[in-house]
Amino acid sequence: MGSSDLYYMISAGIGSGAGGAFYYLHLDTGSSLSWIQCELCAKCFHQQPKLFNPQNSPSYLALTTSHPFCHAPFYNPGPNGLCEFNIGYADDTSAKGTLSSETFTFPGSQSGYYYMPNIVFGCTHETDTDYPLGGPIGIFGMNLEPESFISQ
Repeated sequence: MGSSDLYYMISAGIGSGAGGAFYYLHLDTGSSLSWIQCELCAKCFHQQPKLFNPQNSPSYLALTTSHPFCHAPFYNPGPNGLCEFNIGYADDTSAKGTLSSETFTFPGSQSGYYYMPNIVFGCTHETDTDYPLGGPIGIFGMNLEPESFISQ
């Protein structure tokens, strides 16, 4: 975990195989859904490393409207039967995309790793926020809602 002048960050591996990469995420105890910017992003801020490409990760799954987390007001049916999210924040920023699941990886003790499959997160295709280059590229939700990382 690292910090900047404005927020705490956590390093998390997202994806598997050639599609997996480590990203810095804004550790947010007020947010429920973790999200990162994904390929085919219509409106995204510039980031390093490049956008997550779900097509390159064999463990990626876009969730359908039948998933238990897919309920109003933040999660709603989208095209092709997928569950879409649209979340607004107190600072007037927002994120929109597809509710998904993926393998998350965290550094462990003695040079090992902890692998957590099937973590629900948001694959964002539109963001109205702007993190500085080299800063976080998404949110790591840690409140007590069912879809938060800590609850999962």
